[in-house]
Amino acid sequence: MQKLIRELTPADSIPYQQLILNGLREHPGLFRISPEDAGEPLVPFAPNNPDAFTLGVFQEVGRLVGVVSFEREVRIKLRHKGLIYRMYVSSGVSGQGIGRRLLQNAINRAQQIVGLQQINLTVIATNAKARQGKASLCFRGL
Repeated sequence: MQKLIRELTPADSIPYQQLILNGLREHPGLFRISPEDAGEPLVPFAPNNPDAFTLGVFQEVGRLVGVVSFEREVRIKLRHKGLIYRMYVSSGVSGQGIGRRLLQNAINRAQQIVGLQQINLTVIATNAKARQGKASLCFRGL
């Protein structure tokens, strides 16, 4: 089944929230927040901000199955850095390379940001699968 990766918009708020809350409930140890701590707004969309974005993977039927967000530092002395965060792929499609494609797309897009020199990615220490994927992904200099 073919999957489409695109930037999410506010129109994707409900599917995004459902996917993330489902992930928080199914895999609480894989996130640094709990469903109760998710707060509002849960959806990190930044329309018209080229320094922040959320990408989503959709199945042919239009169901959101994976997400990843990126945001550039806003403090002047740290503007050369950005952060990849809140990445999640639904357990129903896990193991199909979706996470790797999402992460690579986020990196490719972030590399287009003028002045960005560093992309940070944090992983919960107990998330062995994410740590393994992070170690095997090749990060080249921006």
